Amino acid sequence: MDLLLQIEMIVLAIFLMLFIIRMVNHHSFSIKKAIPWILVGIFLIFISIFPDIIAYIAHQIGFGFTINFLLFAGLVFLFVLEISDTSNSAKKEQEIKALIQEVSLLKKEIGDKEDE
Repeated sequence: MDLLLQIEMIVLAIFLMLFIIRMVNHHSFSIKKAIPWILVGIFLIFISIFPDIIAYIAHQIGFGFTINFLLFAGLVFLFVLEISDTSNSAKKEQEIKALIQEVSLLKKEIGDKEDE
């Protein structure tokens, strides 16, 4: 890998991590959601410093080209994040439904007491 490309990848990874940290500091991103993206930044730094390790791993797994392995790994990463977000969303929907039912029951109780 060309030295200039390695430096560009390191700078990109640092900017990614700084951007994520800034979003966490401004409360527009939770720490729980930021951890995978910080790990992506660390991974980018790692593969830019040691590109031969990723090429070796890709070859051992059976990928013809390193880029195919990286694209596959990226897709798997995004797929796992999406499943996690979908699961969290479903849990939040159930919590909201339970809270709506609880508020409705409390309003009914208040209405019944006012009628007395």
